[in-house]
Amino acid sequence: MMHGNLAVINQISDGKNAISKLRLFIKAIKTAIGVEGVLLIPAFTYSFCKKRYFDVKNSESEVGLFSEKSREILKLRTYHPIFSFSIAGKKKEYLNCSLNECFGNKSIFKIFKKNNGKIICLGSGFNTITFLHHIEEIAQVKYRKYKFFQGNVKIYKSNLKKKVNVKYFVRKKKSIINKFDKFEKFLVRKKKLSYIDYLRFRLIKVNSANLFTQGINLLKVKPKYFI
Repeated sequence: MMHGNLAVINQISDGKNAISKLRLFIKAIKTAIGVEGVLLIPAFTYSFCKKRYFDVKNSESEVGLFSEKSREILKLRTYHPIFSFSIAGKKKEYLNCSLNECFGNKSIFKIFKKNNGKIICLGSGFNTITFLHHIEEIAQVKYRKYKFFQGNVKIYKSNLKKKVNVKYFVRKKKSIINKFDKFEKFLVRKKKLSYIDYLRFRLIKVNSANLFTQGINLLKVKPKYFI
């Protein structure tokens, strides 16, 4: 699962434009993971909460240029109307995950953790890791609540629209802000998170199972540790 900043890729001095560099980068990642591996890049569409409509093929990602251009390159995407991912590799299990849950036990994040997935941040920072909200939902933190959004999802190669009712674990108040920096420092001390400096940017690597275990254990003792 890769959260990214296109500027990291664009640092490479080879005369090509940023999108060509990204295309080569993704090709190299696909080669590295092989046919049994899976690459997931966020292609989120928060606008579903207002528009109540999501077109898997054509709705643009709303989480940055790295995400949107990766979506155009990979051409395949999971079907969740808010938290979809551009995907490559052994993908069937991820394409079949629930459309009704964002972060719960039937969500893509549970499947990812079960498969011992690794999370990479390319210059985007620890606080961009969406998997952290999976930990919050499983821990049932008291500063979030369930909110439901009903709408339509248009699937590939079909003019039919599938009606979905999405359960989203949202903040109870807009004034509640996640502050994950303490957790990041804790993981570094425990040697569960590593950094790689690449030219002007810092990259982050963390195992989802380790992230989950450490986060759940902390929230049991300090339920507001993430805010």
